[in-house]
Amino acid sequence: MDIQSRHFGPISTMRSDGTIAEVDVEALINRLVLFDVCYVESHSLKEIPALVSAFGTAGLLKLIYAGALVFVCDVATTGQTGQTNNIQETTRRRGILPLGSFHLVNVQLAKGQPYRDEYVAKSLKEVDAAGVGRAETSKLKMALRSRMLEYPQDASQVGLGDVIANVLRGDVIVEQAIRRSALMQTHIDPGASFDYQAFPLDGDGEFRITTNFGRIHGFSEEVEHKVVERGVLAVAGLNQRVQLMRSFEALTGFKDDDAVLLNLKLSFLASDHNARAVEARFGRVVTLGHVSPTDRTGSLRVNVDRLLRYRNSGECAEFRTWLKDLDKRSDDEIAHEFLSVRKQMALSIGSPLGKAIRFVLTTVAGAVPVLGAIAGPLLSATDSFLVERIVGRPGPTAYLGRQYPAIFRK
Repeated sequence: MDIQSRHFGPISTMRSDGTIAEVDVEALINRLVLFDVCYVESHSLKEIPALVSAFGTAGLLKLIYAGALVFVCDVATTGQTGQTNNIQETTRRRGILPLGSFHLVNVQLAKGQPYRDEYVAKSLKEVDAAGVGRAETSKLKMALRSRMLEYPQDASQVGLGDVIANVLRGDVIVEQAIRRSALMQTHIDPGASFDYQAFPLDGDGEFRITTNFGRIHGFSEEVEHKVVERGVLAVAGLNQRVQLMRSFEALTGFKDDDAVLLNLKLSFLASDHNARAVEARFGRVVTLGHVSPTDRTGSLRVNVDRLLRYRNSGECAEFRTWLKDLDKRSDDEIAHEFLSVRKQMALSIGSPLGKAIRFVLTTVAGAVPVLGAIAGPLLSATDSFLVERIVGRPGPTAYLGRQYPAIFRK
């Protein structure tokens, strides 16, 4: 399966109270044109009313049954529980860990029965808010229930193991993540004077990190602990996203801050784990089709039949082929060619499309050797996937966006 033919990521942003702030239907339309399959990382199916409004019940069902649209209804992240009371690990070790010590765990909801069934049933109630008839509501629930996915559990486990290995090896990505965390939280860049050391502890997934940041800049132990924690969790989040790319065989979106770490990781892999000294130029950010947003009144409505015809057209297939060869073109060529594509997309769905699409491109001069004796023992599972599937092939690597990872901005 070509990883560039699939996409996974959310289309909505959440408020702190758990309600939906925005459902980016235009982002989804763009993805439906650019990719064969779109895995939507759903917030408990709260996006469904907005999608019914845009596509209609029949249209949304067509997209689901055509296999173009698949919903991932689950929660997965990495947590740090070293200083948390009243949990199993704390009881086992007879107390919390001191500041500067960490215990990383997978936080994944709705795993196993009956919890998964309860989570799905609660999420499906969001379909009722679409305000359609009983028969249409029932059809939507049936379609969603039969095709709803969970996050692969092994992706979280592998990603967690990789970040612990990153920490204990003293990988540069951990240092950079902690430095970025320090800058974001204290407005001070530790700079070249920054130093950290990591030591394994007795418990599984537990380690201690000492730095010179607090001592040099006069911050408390609590502030230093929080700086390090957020840096480590940033690396954990990046590794998890990469492992989900592997599991779904799909491109995904990254926050701008995460993309900086991805840039660092890919550049490091290309320079240090390529026997043919591949020159990697990662970080060329191209905005395709810089089109000013078009004002409109009312809700966006999509003609799904037209959209599906365009997806299946030879013209759309040619565009996807063109996209994979994108790195050979100048920014001006890309903007010009993509502008004409977006105009035709707008015509095909009967609505203006005004948001730009931003890709990170990986360009290589040569070929990365196959994994094995050359690089095998040095690479984590996350790094191995990136070397084999990303660094070694030119073309779009990921999306970028300022909201995680809502990628199409007005």
